Order: sequence, then structure tokens, then C-alpha cells
Amino acid sequence: MPLGLGWSITIFFSTALLTWAWIRVARKYRIHDQPERRRLHFSDVPRAGGISIGLVMLSASLFLVFRSPGWNHFLPLPAFGLFLYLALGFWDDIKPMSSGKKLFLHLLAAGILCCVAIFQLHTGFAVAIITAFAYLLFVNIWNFMDGSNGLVTMQSLACTIGFLALGYFSDTTYYYALALAVCCLGFLPFNFPVARVFLGDVGSHVLGAALVGLALLAYAEGQWTWLEMLCLASALWVDAVMTFVRRGIRGYKLAQAHRSHLYQYAIRNGQSHAMVCLCYTSWTAGMILIIGFSRQLSDATQAVLMFTLIAAACLLHQWLRLFVLKSARYQKKPKLILQ
Repeated sequence: MPLGLGWSITIFFSTALLTWAWIRVARKYRIHDQPERRRLHFSDVPRAGGISIGLVMLSASLFLVFRSPGWNHFLPLPAFGLFLYLALGFWDDIKPMSSGKKLFLHLLAAGILCCVAIFQLHTGFAVAIITAFAYLLFVNIWNFMDGSNGLVTMQSLACTIGFLALGYFSDTTYYYALALAVCCLGFLPFNFPVARVFLGDVGSHVLGAALVGLALLAYAEGQWTWLEMLCLASALWVDAVMTFVRRGIRGYKLAQAHRSHLYQYAIRNGQSHAMVCLCYTSWTAGMILIIGFSRQLSDATQAVLMFTLIAAACLLHQWLRLFVLKSARYQKKPKLILQ
């Protein structure tokens, strides 16, 4: 399969240049996040920098759709999903919406994608419902977890590398995945280890939608199972789901912004953004290796292994959270020196 060097260079520099330009636009029009109690930064930082990823990924997807319409008939759905969530995320960055309005628009977008899958792609009702639910779930998970420098972008890059390393795709899917990986690489220098710009809702929405689209393409080509994909993305969704369930059990308002994810506790307890990002990425890298090994096993044995890994991720999350909380709660106070 061709390396696509020209494709990669074009996408990398397009993403980097658009990000650089957006930082200046955001500073001029004061489109930034201000420090507050639930955030982990201490100065004004431009937001919505992920618009560069969204525009480049949408352009790349449309190019692939019109270049080879017969290679993968599922590709129009990921392209349309990128457009919907780019628009929703950018709107929310420029003019923040209430949680109720945001939920309604996300449900509407999922419903539209469901209809596209049924009537345009003829996927069947069950597959269309699952696809729409996957977009609704993972776009919001990526949005919830976007609160630390480089975390969501690095996870998106790691997951995409996993797809590329363990799949033998058609040219269309390969170039779509390559575009997503290179977009992440083009944006990362502006967001990690020190953030000069944040992804914003538009960036987290687009990255979540792009990964769901890639998962759909990979599944359609028979390269990945749904259990493998859940394990691959477990670093983020386990943290998001476990935190959501815990807050629901304790009676907190689920729509209220908070900073009680595991990565937020770790950073508040003194860990650097870079170290937290490295730990999450290391988990995903381990998942890639284990998934690759598990493909040598029977289907039943692999399924048991995948479920075991997900259960282990949930237990590890709970243990780490209790450990981090305990160390933060009982940290010794510095002694006062009287002079």
C-alpha cells in the first residue's frame, strides 16, 4: 500500500498552519477559556483550536468520497458525521449553549445519522441505531475527557495508530485513518506539553466523531470486532463512564460541569499534564499489543480476554482513584518554622 507521503505532508502542514492562524484570531476576538475552579489551567488560553482538525478532516473525507465513491460505500456517513459535529462543537465554542439545548441537538444529530444509515447506506435498522448511539456516546465522552493538555488528542492518535497497525484496509479507509493520525500530529505541538490553544468543543467533537467513523469503516471491512474497539478506547471511556455512574449514585447533577475524573484528581494532586497523558497513552499502547496477541486465539477465548480487560480497566480505575484521593486527602501539611 502506498505510504501517502504527499498526503501526510499536506495534511500536517494544513492542520498546523490553520491552528497557528486560529490562535491569532481567537486572541483578537477574545475566544478563550478563563481560569475557574473546575478547570486545570491558571491563565487565559484560546479555545476552539480543534477547528483546524475539523476543517482538514472534513476536506480529506470529502476528497476521498468523490475520488473513489465505489471503494467504501460507508465513507459518506463518517464525512457527514464530521460535518454535523464540527458545526455543533464550533457553535458551542463561539456561543455556549445550555446543557438541555446541547443534549437536544446531539440527539437530533444522532437521529439524522441514523436516518442516513438506514435510507442512504441501507445498513438495516439495528446497525443504524448502534451507529447513532456510538456517535452520541463517544463524541460526548471525548468532550467530557477534554480537560488536560494533549490528553484527548494523544488518545485519538494512539487509537488511530492501533487501527492502522492491526488492520489491512482498503486505500480509502487507510487514507482516512492516516489523515486523522497526521491531523493529531499537526495539532499536538500547540497543545502539548504546554497548551497554547485548547481543542474546544469543536475539536473534541470532531475527534470523537472521526474515531467512530474510522471504527465503522474498520468494522465494515471485517478488520476489527466491536469488543476489540471497546478495549482500544478503554482509557477514556472507562474514566468517563465510571465517573458518570459514581456521580449518579451519589446524587450529583449529571449535567453540571465538574472536575472529578481520574485525570483531574491526579493533576490536582500534583501530577503534571504530561505524566497523566503518558499514563493514559501507555494503557492504550498496551491494549494495542494485547489485541494483536489475542487475534492468535480462538474467537471465544479472545472474547473472554476482552471482557476481562474491560473489567480490569474498571477495577484499576477505581483503585487508582481511591489511591489518588487518599494520598491527596491525607497529605501531610508542611511544618511551620518559627523564627
